[in-house]
Amino acid sequence: MKMGIINQRFGLPWITACVAASLFAVSSGSIAQDAGKRDATEKSESAERSGKSGKSDDDTVTARLSGDKEVPPVQTNGSGQSTIKVDENGSVSGKVTVDNFTPTAAHIHQGPPDKAGPVIIPLNKTSKNTFSVPAKTKLTDDQFAAFKDGNLYINVHSKKYPGGEVRAQMKP
Repeated sequence: MKMGIINQRFGLPWITACVAASLFAVSSGSIAQDAGKRDATEKSESAERSGKSGKSDDDTVTARLSGDKEVPPVQTNGSGQSTIKVDENGSVSGKVTVDNFTPTAAHIHQGPPDKAGPVIIPLNKTSKNTFSVPAKTKLTDDQFAAFKDGNLYINVHSKKYPGGEVRAQMKP
């Protein structure tokens, strides 16, 4: 009986219009939400490919460390992952985590990919396999220029390979 009252009062065309409007509203929200997710994913993937955070005032570099990047290359099952942020004013922060070996020290060095270079930032060991950049670390102007040119690298040392077991170039 109630259905009859609704049909008499509003009619089938009105009910059909309400249902259609509701479906449109739901699907529009879903489409907008999907577009937002796609946009965020595309930005994230682009930043990951470039090694940049997407911000103009800093470079966040993620890198995979391996023995084949050492100079000379070493045979190891060891590996590592680093995330280092360098602000436009030269401030540095971040961490390095390694797996499958026991690290003894980690540093940021200055040097091109095919050469060993001097230590410019000793990293602090914060856990068994993790090192972090000391607070308030800042690059000199020359070091910052070397970073922008891709001539800084992360090196993690071990007893087996005191010259470095895994390495990765920091490419902004």
